[in-house]
Amino acid sequence: MKIAADALEAVKQHAAEGYPHEICGFLVGPRRGGKITHSVRARNTVVDRARDRYEIVRSCALAPLLDLDPQAAKGLADMLRERLRRHRPDIPGRRRDDEAEATQIIWALARLQAGEALRELRVYMERPDSDPHNVRLASAISTYLDEGEEGVARRVLAHDHEYVLPLCQVSWRCCSGAEVWHAMRSLYRSSELDARCRVITAVFLGARSVATSIAEHPFWRLPLPDVDFPRQ
Repeated sequence: MKIAADALEAVKQHAAEGYPHEICGFLVGPRRGGKITHSVRARNTVVDRARDRYEIVRSCALAPLLDLDPQAAKGLADMLRERLRRHRPDIPGRRRDDEAEATQIIWALARLQAGEALRELRVYMERPDSDPHNVRLASAISTYLDEGEEGVARRVLAHDHEYVLPLCQVSWRCCSGAEVWHAMRSLYRSSELDARCRVITAVFLGARSVATSIAEHPFWRLPLPDVDFPRQ
């Protein structure tokens, strides 16, 4: 196994900045490439013994992967698909898997544009023990991976009520074209739109008008707009 000079230098810099505390992170590369191409920092959740203890909470362990370039990180898709296949929210006699981890896996697959993960996403959606919030998110991301931005725009315009929020979130993080935003604006102006979906679309359209002044689509590096609706 070899490591790229830039990745090794990133590890050294991380170690120097973290000293005398422990550091931890991810060494990333193509599945069969035999070479590490990226180093990604992780966050230590142990604050009282950071000098000699390190723990990465499952719910945030995959978060750094969202910042990787999709092409450079393509080899991660198989690993994430396997993680989603093995994710079991509730198995008697075993520790419950963190649903936040499944959320991160699903978003990471979208970030990697992993169209080959459609089967795993659909299986996850069909399982009765899967979190309803994640099922709706997986559905929206499956549409994006299968049909592209045109498919997302189609579902937004169709007022797929239970899925408007995840579809807007996918538009924010994944879509670079204007079609989904035209669809969102048309939905917002519809006289038949219910109050909940009107608030959702208004929040995302308003946030986009601000975001475009400081960044370009898609807005991966900007926080998702907070609609402040409880999960159902």
